[in-house]
Amino acid sequence: MATIDFGIDLPDELNTEININRWLTGWQCDVEKIRPVLRSYVENRRAAGFDDPQFLKNFYENQYIKKVLPLTSISTTPMVVNEKDNSIVVINRLGGVDHHKVTLATTPRELLMFYFAIAEYFYQQVLEQEKRSGKPSGITLIYDYEGFNLLEYANPRSPTMQLFSLGAMLLQDYYCELLTAFYLVNASSWIKVILGIAKRLLHPRTLGKVHFITGDHMKEELPKRISLNALPVEYGGNWTESGPNVDPKTCCYINKPITDELYFKPSIFPNKSRVWIPPNKKYCAEVTVTKGGCTLKWQFFVSSAVSFTVTYKDGEESKLLLPRLVICTPHGEKLPEEGAISCDDTGKYALEFWNVSSTFFSLRLDYAYSLSESVSGDVTRVEPGSYLNLSFTETL
Repeated sequence: MATIDFGIDLPDELNTEININRWLTGWQCDVEKIRPVLRSYVENRRAAGFDDPQFLKNFYENQYIKKVLPLTSISTTPMVVNEKDNSIVVINRLGGVDHHKVTLATTPRELLMFYFAIAEYFYQQVLEQEKRSGKPSGITLIYDYEGFNLLEYANPRSPTMQLFSLGAMLLQDYYCELLTAFYLVNASSWIKVILGIAKRLLHPRTLGKVHFITGDHMKEELPKRISLNALPVEYGGNWTESGPNVDPKTCCYINKPITDELYFKPSIFPNKSRVWIPPNKKYCAEVTVTKGGCTLKWQFFVSSAVSFTVTYKDGEESKLLLPRLVICTPHGEKLPEEGAISCDDTGKYALEFWNVSSTFFSLRLDYAYSLSESVSGDVTRVEPGSYLNLSFTETL
């Protein structure tokens, strides 16, 4: 067990000397900076269900993985260990994936939850490898840019880049120092542009682990850094896969084409409202549920990034029902954020929107929500004063 007390009740699997040292190293031993980020991670991890002992086993049944993983080309074989440094190896092939269409086939929160879920998946493998070996582990990440369309990432205001930026911030905060090495291959034509994007997105501690491997030397250089058993044949190793929907040479998912039929189609909600939230303030829409088994549904779009969650209050205790994530809606009204949660217990539920901006500008929130009697029920109008109690509160 670790000896440093952050004032947070850490699960045993996180409360190891190696893992605590990882946090201390990543945040330069600044306990005051670590504490709120670590607390946020533990709370969001629990709200997402990632603390389930069967999370690794049931990974492919996770709703966000089931929806988004087939649209990507990532290696997900568990416990692929680089014997040279004890790290877990992950491959991400960016070419051939239409990242703009991915943002049209998912809601913003679904995509961010996919980033969160897949990062946690590999993080738990790192913790397992450390338990087995007694030595520090980490992630060796290979990004393959062959066939990559850089236009969506070169524009910082593109939907792809806005959502990827939020995902990158989340992962670097929660999984600091997890990255052992970050290899960028088949990127010769785009080195300057990719480096510029990396500098904009990555913390200096992460940027220092980026390595470009270019030209015909890839199959010579990568085996010097990654053991052959953990390096796909495509990159000079002997790792192959034979499972369905997996490329045997790259060991990555074969992503399916994104057709119009896969595009997310927003629901139609009655009685939409608009509010302006001042900087660093929180707006709450409270819903009093008098009959269990109802479904609370919501839809919103915002003018800038907002922290969003749903909570349940039983007496004085407030419980996080959804991970509190910073979300943006770059497609606006065309593709708003939308979701639902089952209200199994009676009591007060709250949709919480927090303007996380440090500027002087207020955030515009256009939202709608309703209560239906069952998961399969249609969206119904919620009468003010019957179920709803709207309140504006100071930020926490």
